[in-house]
Amino acid sequence: MSCARRSMVFLLLASLAFAAQWTPAGAGLTGSIPAVNALVIDRSTGFTLYAVTSLTPLRLGAEANSIFNVFKSTDGGANWKALANIAGVNVLALDPISASTIYAGTAGGVFKSTDGGGSWVSTGLSGTSISVLAIDPITPSNLYAAGDKFYRSTDAGASWTALSFGPVGSLALDPLTPSTLYVVTNGIPPDALYRSTDGGQSWSVVTSGILSPLAIAPTSPPTLYAGRDTSTGSPGLSKSTDGGATWTQIGFTQFTHCVGFSALAIDPTNPNMMYAATGINACDGMPPAIFKSTDGGQSWNAVDTIIPPAASFTFSPDASTIYASTRIGFFKSIDGGLNWGETNTGLRVFDIEVLVGDPINPATIYAGGIDGLFKSVDGGANWTHPYTLSEADSLLISFTNSNILYARKASPNGCSSIEVDLHKSTDGGSSWNVLSPYPYNGCLEGGTMAMDPVDPNTLYVVHGNDYDGFGIFKTTDGGAHWIDSPFVLGDASFVNALLIDRNTPTTLYAATDLGVLRSTDGGASFLPTGLANTPVAFLAIDPFHPNVFYAATSNNPYPLDVYPPGLVGMYKSTDSGASWSPINQGLDKIVAAHATVNALLLDGDILYLATSGFGVFKSPDGGATWAAFNDGLAFLDVRSLALVRPGGEVRRSGRLGALGPGTLYAGTPGGIFKIR
Repeated sequence: MSCARRSMVFLLLASLAFAAQWTPAGAGLTGSIPAVNALVIDRSTGFTLYAVTSLTPLRLGAEANSIFNVFKSTDGGANWKALANIAGVNVLALDPISASTIYAGTAGGVFKSTDGGGSWVSTGLSGTSISVLAIDPITPSNLYAAGDKFYRSTDAGASWTALSFGPVGSLALDPLTPSTLYVVTNGIPPDALYRSTDGGQSWSVVTSGILSPLAIAPTSPPTLYAGRDTSTGSPGLSKSTDGGATWTQIGFTQFTHCVGFSALAIDPTNPNMMYAATGINACDGMPPAIFKSTDGGQSWNAVDTIIPPAASFTFSPDASTIYASTRIGFFKSIDGGLNWGETNTGLRVFDIEVLVGDPINPATIYAGGIDGLFKSVDGGANWTHPYTLSEADSLLISFTNSNILYARKASPNGCSSIEVDLHKSTDGGSSWNVLSPYPYNGCLEGGTMAMDPVDPNTLYVVHGNDYDGFGIFKTTDGGAHWIDSPFVLGDASFVNALLIDRNTPTTLYAATDLGVLRSTDGGASFLPTGLANTPVAFLAIDPFHPNVFYAATSNNPYPLDVYPPGLVGMYKSTDSGASWSPINQGLDKIVAAHATVNALLLDGDILYLATSGFGVFKSPDGGATWAAFNDGLAFLDVRSLALVRPGGEVRRSGRLGALGPGTLYAGTPGGIFKIR
């Protein structure tokens, strides 16, 4: 073949590879109904709603971060659809004049959409977690955002000014005079109510002992309602008609101990009509319930004790419909709260914590998460859920017998009790047995496991917790017997990954919140080997150049004045971890936002990085440069990655061989996607 023809063929193949797009691959997956934390409604139509949802994932430790999604309904909540390409949302605010303009307070700042949530752009405060948002109902270009600090924008989010105030627990604007703001603080000083009459420029303490939630009735002067500090001996709700200066206890006076409120709302058409939800810690033996008052809070009657605890109430413009966001989905009432109907069609989140391809049969792939273990035998076209194992968050498959699987079953309650978590299947996942005897006291925090790349019967499992320390269990006979090396991982509070050197399987590396540790004796002992005091999430070793290491750091669990933000990102070592250099060209956004990295995958010189909120990044040159790899990927909160090749991975002498085209899978809260 001539050089010209070879060049044309190369360019054609390159263009085809570049044109590849992600496509959905999740038929048959069943998701979980998430908690609905907040709800906003387009008051111009009354039918368009936006919901902020969350689902706590199985992964524990430094990389634990809840799955937050925004869902949209255009038919009054009958059906819901997830909005793509935004992650980590804590709160929403809707422009009262231009309903297609939405603001989202996220773990990485404030984002703005001007097309009803179709696309989002950052408006600033990157790297700042925003949990409170409010819009001036008269002048919507005035915005307020708060978390540990308080910010104001007077130009619709184009710029922000820090106000000398924080941290903020709840914020309410006087609906008739929005330049008057009320804030309940979180602990500085404890349970205090602040007021500003100049748009947040100056503040004064109005009273102490006030708790969230805080609600303001559109009266003149405004009528304030709030929970009270139970230590004052006045549990329940209180009311103020003088701007918070004095308070009178109202309602729930029959309770002598405490009453905790999770939501409080006032009917916008009738200030005497109120709804309150008590939480799971209501005390005095009172179960969670929804209460209603028709006399401004003087008396209350329970109207529902069936639906889950409510986080917020939202009213249709004419108040004929009440929407309740709860810990398990979304409910609405059309008869003043007497009856509630569940409307969760389409409201599903997929917690895909792990994706693993069968190393022998490339069409077989497993997906595990809070909903259990799923299996596809046709490359992700269809999935089945026949397995008794639930809540799988870590999975290993033998590379000599694909019927042998090891799974770590999550412990949702942490390490509060003795719990057997490691399971084994010898029939491709159809049935599972607990590996016993299993010598540990406490659960396996983090779900960190590793398989020897030469001997599939040799496994390593991290055990322990951040109080007692972490150690290593090792088996050389597929889990029949275990050797314990207790607390060999030093002072680490989180162990995020174990990596075994393919060329020297007795050499192990541990990614911890305090850097990289190395063992040269099969896990019996570990010593620091680089990136000291750096939260390392993932590690990878180049199988053809065993001195080349890659490390992903993410989601620093410590204050930024202890470990600076420059430690977040990608690093590379060419001397087996002795020294490291940042390789972040093209990753500026995730570094600036302190984004969470959920997966790192090495394929020869090609690297793939999965993030929350920014999707997948790809480096074709060993980390020298990076670019977003998201064409067709509908959800940018990518939780897991897996690469599967035709013919599987061929291991020779502990090294990866027979590299060829494969299929890359990505697990997101919106399902699974794949790309060739």
